[in-house]
Amino acid sequence: MDKELKIAFDLDGVIASPIFDGLLINLRILKEHLIKSIGHTSDYFYPKSPQERYIWRLLNKLRKPVRDLNCLQSLKNGPGIAILLITSRFKFLEEDTFKWLRKYGLENLFDKICINNKDLNPVEFKIRTLNENLINYYLDDDVEIIENIRTQVKTKVYWRNDKKHRNSEIENCKSIYEFIKEIKENIPE
Repeated sequence: MDKELKIAFDLDGVIASPIFDGLLINLRILKEHLIKSIGHTSDYFYPKSPQERYIWRLLNKLRKPVRDLNCLQSLKNGPGIAILLITSRFKFLEEDTFKWLRKYGLENLFDKICINNKDLNPVEFKIRTLNENLINYYLDDDVEIIENIRTQVKTKVYWRNDKKHRNSEIENCKSIYEFIKEIKENIPE
Protein backbone atom coordinates (compact mmCIF):
# COMPACT_ATOMS: atom_id res chain seq x y z
CA MET A 1 0.00 0.00 0.00
CA ASP A 2 2.09 2.91 -1.23
CA LYS A 3 -0.75 5.40 -1.62
CA GLU A 4 -0.05 8.89 -0.31
CA LEU A 5 -3.05 9.59 1.92
CA LYS A 6 -4.21 6.96 4.43
CA ILE A 7 -7.59 7.37 6.06
CA ALA A 8 -8.75 4.91 8.71
CA PHE A 9 -12.05 4.19 10.40
CA ASP A 10 -13.00 2.36 13.56
CA LEU A 11 -15.59 -0.38 13.03
CA ASP A 12 -18.00 -0.40 15.97
CA GLY A 13 -19.82 2.89 16.32
CA VAL A 14 -18.37 4.36 13.11
CA ILE A 15 -18.84 1.89 10.22
CA ALA A 16 -21.19 -0.38 12.19
CA SER A 17 -24.01 1.50 13.87
CA PRO A 18 -23.63 2.13 17.56
CA ILE A 19 -25.74 -0.18 19.68
CA PHE A 20 -27.85 1.65 22.24
CA ASP A 21 -26.04 4.88 21.25
CA GLY A 22 -22.91 4.58 23.37
CA LEU A 23 -24.51 2.74 26.27
CA LEU A 24 -22.22 -0.25 25.73
CA ILE A 25 -19.12 1.93 25.86
CA ASN A 26 -20.29 3.42 29.15
CA LEU A 27 -21.13 -0.04 30.54
CA ARG A 28 -17.72 -1.33 29.45
CA ILE A 29 -15.95 1.59 31.15
CA LEU A 30 -17.99 1.06 34.33
CA LYS A 31 -17.24 -2.68 34.31
CA GLU A 32 -13.51 -2.04 33.78
CA HIS A 33 -13.47 0.35 36.76
CA LEU A 34 -15.30 -2.21 38.90
CA ILE A 35 -12.91 -4.98 37.82
CA LYS A 36 -9.92 -2.81 38.77
CA SER A 37 -11.49 -1.91 42.12
CA ILE A 38 -11.66 -5.58 43.14
CA GLY A 39 -8.02 -6.17 42.38
CA HIS A 40 -7.83 -7.24 38.74
CA THR A 41 -4.76 -5.81 37.06
CA SER A 42 -6.03 -5.66 33.49
CA ASP A 43 -6.91 -2.13 32.46
CA TYR A 44 -9.50 -3.27 29.95
CA PHE A 45 -12.22 -5.89 29.85
CA TYR A 46 -11.55 -9.05 27.88
CA PRO A 47 -14.49 -11.47 27.66
CA LYS A 48 -13.13 -14.88 28.74
CA SER A 49 -16.10 -17.03 29.67
CA PRO A 50 -18.26 -18.69 26.98
CA GLN A 51 -21.24 -16.65 28.20
CA GLU A 52 -19.38 -13.33 27.93
CA ARG A 53 -18.12 -14.23 24.45
CA TYR A 54 -21.59 -15.29 23.35
CA ILE A 55 -23.04 -11.94 24.44
CA TRP A 56 -20.17 -10.06 22.76
CA ARG A 57 -20.76 -11.97 19.49
CA LEU A 58 -24.52 -11.48 19.64
CA LEU A 59 -24.30 -7.73 20.21
CA ASN A 60 -21.85 -7.31 17.32
CA LYS A 61 -24.09 -9.35 14.99
CA LEU A 62 -26.98 -6.98 15.78
CA ARG A 63 -25.13 -3.99 14.36
CA LYS A 64 -26.03 -2.61 10.94
CA PRO A 65 -23.85 -0.45 8.69
CA VAL A 66 -24.27 3.29 9.17
CA ARG A 67 -26.23 5.10 6.49
CA ASP A 68 -23.56 7.34 5.02
CA LEU A 69 -21.10 4.68 3.81
CA ASN A 70 -21.70 5.51 0.15
CA CYS A 71 -19.41 8.53 0.49
CA LEU A 72 -16.54 6.12 1.28
CA GLN A 73 -16.77 4.64 -2.21
CA SER A 74 -16.17 8.04 -3.81
CA LEU A 75 -13.18 8.52 -1.51
CA LYS A 76 -11.84 5.07 -2.40
CA ASN A 77 -12.01 5.94 -6.08
CA GLY A 78 -9.82 8.98 -5.53
CA PRO A 79 -6.22 8.67 -6.69
CA GLY A 80 -3.58 8.24 -4.01
CA ILE A 81 -6.01 7.39 -1.20
CA ALA A 82 -6.03 4.23 0.92
CA ILE A 83 -8.92 3.40 3.22
CA LEU A 84 -8.28 1.23 6.25
CA LEU A 85 -10.55 -0.35 8.81
CA ILE A 86 -9.07 -0.58 12.31
CA THR A 87 -10.99 -2.49 14.95
CA SER A 88 -9.90 -3.45 18.43
CA ARG A 89 -12.25 -6.44 18.31
CA PHE A 90 -10.45 -9.42 19.79
CA LYS A 91 -9.21 -12.58 18.02
CA PHE A 92 -12.32 -14.61 18.94
CA LEU A 93 -14.40 -12.10 16.93
CA GLU A 94 -12.23 -12.14 13.79
CA GLU A 95 -14.31 -14.69 11.84
CA ASP A 96 -17.58 -13.01 12.89
CA THR A 97 -16.17 -9.64 11.83
CA PHE A 98 -15.32 -10.84 8.32
CA LYS A 99 -18.74 -12.54 8.03
CA TRP A 100 -20.41 -9.26 9.00
CA LEU A 101 -18.36 -7.30 6.45
CA ARG A 102 -19.19 -9.82 3.70
CA LYS A 103 -22.89 -9.87 4.67
CA TYR A 104 -23.13 -6.14 4.01
CA GLY A 105 -20.75 -6.05 1.03
CA LEU A 106 -18.12 -4.01 2.87
CA GLU A 107 -15.08 -6.29 2.84
CA ASN A 108 -13.71 -4.88 -0.43
CA LEU A 109 -14.40 -1.27 0.56
CA PHE A 110 -11.16 -1.23 2.55
CA ASP A 111 -7.61 -1.47 1.23
CA LYS A 112 -6.59 -3.05 4.54
CA ILE A 113 -8.47 -4.45 7.54
CA CYS A 114 -6.65 -4.45 10.87
CA ILE A 115 -8.13 -6.61 13.64
CA ASN A 116 -6.77 -6.92 17.17
CA ASN A 117 -6.01 -10.62 16.72
CA LYS A 118 -3.28 -10.60 19.39
CA ASP A 119 -5.82 -9.43 21.99
CA LEU A 120 -3.83 -6.36 22.95
CA ASN A 121 -5.23 -3.63 25.12
CA PRO A 122 -7.43 -1.67 22.64
CA VAL A 123 -5.52 1.58 23.24
CA GLU A 124 -2.14 -0.10 22.66
CA PHE A 125 -3.50 -1.85 19.56
CA LYS A 126 -4.77 1.39 18.02
CA ILE A 127 -1.58 3.33 18.79
CA ARG A 128 0.56 0.58 17.26
CA THR A 129 -1.68 0.15 14.22
CA LEU A 130 -2.00 3.87 13.47
CA ASN A 131 1.76 4.37 13.77
CA GLU A 132 2.80 1.24 11.85
CA ASN A 133 0.45 2.07 8.97
CA LEU A 134 1.34 5.79 8.91
CA ILE A 135 -2.32 6.80 9.02
CA ASN A 136 -3.02 10.46 8.21
CA TYR A 137 -6.63 10.69 9.46
CA TYR A 138 -8.61 8.45 11.82
CA LEU A 139 -12.26 8.47 12.97
CA ASP A 140 -13.31 6.70 16.19
CA ASP A 141 -16.38 6.96 18.41
CA ASP A 142 -14.75 5.93 21.72
CA VAL A 143 -13.64 9.13 23.43
CA GLU A 144 -11.70 7.18 26.06
CA ILE A 145 -9.55 5.65 23.32
CA ILE A 146 -9.17 9.01 21.58
CA GLU A 147 -8.07 10.71 24.80
CA ASN A 148 -5.39 8.04 25.22
CA ILE A 149 -4.08 7.80 21.64
CA ARG A 150 -4.20 11.32 20.22
CA THR A 151 -0.90 12.48 21.75
CA GLN A 152 0.90 9.23 20.93
CA VAL A 153 0.29 9.15 17.18
CA LYS A 154 1.08 11.48 14.28
CA THR A 155 -2.42 10.80 12.96
CA LYS A 156 -5.07 13.52 13.03
CA VAL A 157 -7.72 11.84 15.19
CA TYR A 158 -11.41 12.73 15.10
CA TRP A 159 -14.25 11.79 17.45
CA ARG A 160 -17.50 10.68 15.78
CA ASN A 161 -20.06 12.34 17.97
CA ASP A 162 -22.73 15.03 17.82
CA LYS A 163 -21.31 16.90 20.80
CA LYS A 164 -18.19 18.97 21.24
CA HIS A 165 -15.71 17.43 23.65
CA ARG A 166 -14.80 19.31 26.83
CA ASN A 167 -11.21 19.24 25.56
CA SER A 168 -11.21 21.65 22.64
CA GLU A 169 -8.20 19.87 21.11
CA ILE A 170 -10.38 16.83 20.31
CA GLU A 171 -12.09 17.45 17.00
CA ASN A 172 -15.42 15.87 16.32
CA CYS A 173 -17.46 14.98 13.27
CA LYS A 174 -21.11 14.01 13.37
CA SER A 175 -20.82 11.53 10.52
CA ILE A 176 -18.50 9.84 8.06
CA TYR A 177 -19.69 12.32 5.44
CA GLU A 178 -18.65 15.27 7.62
CA PHE A 179 -15.30 13.60 8.37
CA ILE A 180 -14.54 13.09 4.67
CA LYS A 181 -15.63 16.64 3.87
CA GLU A 182 -13.23 17.93 6.55
CA ILE A 183 -10.37 15.87 5.10
CA LYS A 184 -11.03 17.03 1.55
CA GLU A 185 -10.95 20.65 2.71
CA ASN A 186 -7.52 20.08 4.27
CA ILE A 187 -5.91 18.22 1.36
CA PRO A 188 -3.54 20.47 -0.57
CA GLU A 189 -4.36 20.63 -4.27
